[in-house]
Amino acid sequence: MDAQDVLVVTAFDGRYLDLAEDMAASFRRAYQNRYRLAAVVFGGCEPPAALASQFDVLVRVPPVAALDSAHGYDLAYLGIKPRLRELFPGYASYCWVDADCWF
Repeated sequence: MDAQDVLVVTAFDGRYLDLAEDMAASFRRAYQNRYRLAAVVFGGCEPPAALASQFDVLVRVPPVAALDSAHGYDLAYLGIKPRLRELFPGYASYCWVDADCWF
């Protein structure tokens, strides 16, 4: 399997922009462009351009009243993770990394 067949995915909302920035920066320091990095941004959050540029792919999920920011965990684990192949088609493997992780 080629490294470009692997997509590393995270998700965050406006409350976790600082964690997402640290995670993306540490990922790029560790792997440069060896692996592709994607993010799902939810809750109507618009990441700053400097953060958005760290990701190869960004998918925005509009705010959902039943899954407001207090339920971000539920959205990630019930709505996003099981659908990674639908949200980001074409990869052989997907690796989920929480936004509060560093490399």
